[in-house]
Amino acid sequence: MKVILLTTFAIFMASCSTMRAPSINMLETRADYDENVELETMLEDGSPLFVPQKTKPQEVDIYIHPHETVHGDYFRGGFIRSIVKGSQWELTKVEAPPTKEEVRKKVESSSDRKKRETPKLMQHSRERRR
Repeated sequence: MKVILLTTFAIFMASCSTMRAPSINMLETRADYDENVELETMLEDGSPLFVPQKTKPQEVDIYIHPHETVHGDYFRGGFIRSIVKGSQWELTKVEAPPTKEEVRKKVESSSDRKKRETPKLMQHSRERRR
């Protein structure tokens, strides 16, 4: 009887450990490993992009005047640099990069322009005096 009960319990525990609900991993969904979201759909025409940039911390220089301390020591004075406001992440708005067609049009229009002529270099010092 003990053997049957122990075997039944072992089979029950083994079956419970293999029956697991599917998990939703938010990091894998956001990383888009399955490539469900394409970049072209995210970058629609004229849609702005937001780029995170870290701001510099706001620092101040504080001058401490020369004085005598409570214990009789003389402090010569000096500066202390203190951070008043720490650095933060801010989202800056950036225009969407140009598409291949826009770049191709710019290149074609720039080749139609007249090329600039470089100024001629002076050969001798006599030409400078004129």
